Amino acid sequence: LTCPKNTFSIGANNTCTICPEGTFSSMGASSCLPCPQHETPNEEQSCDCMPSFSRIGDDSSCTCKAGETLMGTSCEPCEKGKWKSSIGVTSCTRCEDTLKGAVTARNGSTSVSSCICPPRTYDDGKGSCIPIEEGMSADLSGMTLESVSLEAGFWRTKEKTDDVRECMTPEACVGGSGDGDEVCREGHTGPYCALCVDNFNLDPFMLCQKCSSSWRDFALTVLFFVLSAVLLL
Repeated sequence: LTCPKNTFSIGANNTCTICPEGTFSSMGASSCLPCPQHETPNEEQSCDCMPSFSRIGDDSSCTCKAGETLMGTSCEPCEKGKWKSSIGVTSCTRCEDTLKGAVTARNGSTSVSSCICPPRTYDDGKGSCIPIEEGMSADLSGMTLESVSLEAGFWRTKEKTDDVRECMTPEACVGGSGDGDEVCREGHTGPYCALCVDNFNLDPFMLCQKCSSSWRDFALTVLFFVLSAVLLL
């Protein structure tokens, strides 16, 4: 006699007996077993996952999901500053182990990529979050040396450098992420965003404006240089 799931038959006994409460069996079993770890019996004489556990994995056992770890008798999300990509009851990994000073934006992170530098710091590319330099944005998190965001009025000499400098004409430098012309006002280019691109000319305030045939613009420019010459004399 082959007994169905959650029943058993002993030896020559030709009948199937329901498993006692809190136990279960597979088809054709001769005895019943307690529910596996992290499982609890249900009304159908089988086992369900305990609260906070999930039935996942190749063997469909009840365990903790990625981003969670076993705390006491339940699965809890990894704390801020920690992550875990695998299922199971193993501990979460600290961001500090790979990027010194890093944090996560929220609990329950599932990847090391969730480890980012907090505001007022940036990833130096050498395994540490270090304090920002003057001219770097102070309110953003997750900045790297390559993606550093600049405040308006500042410019940096090249990509992946911490050499940030104040612009001679602050309005010419709009800030933000990027390098070269990406941090320059429209029409500006070059070191400190101080040069004009084609079809733009400097106005009296050292800002690049689109070329115009307007005599008024021309007159203002001439007047500016004349007054400057008079003052020098």
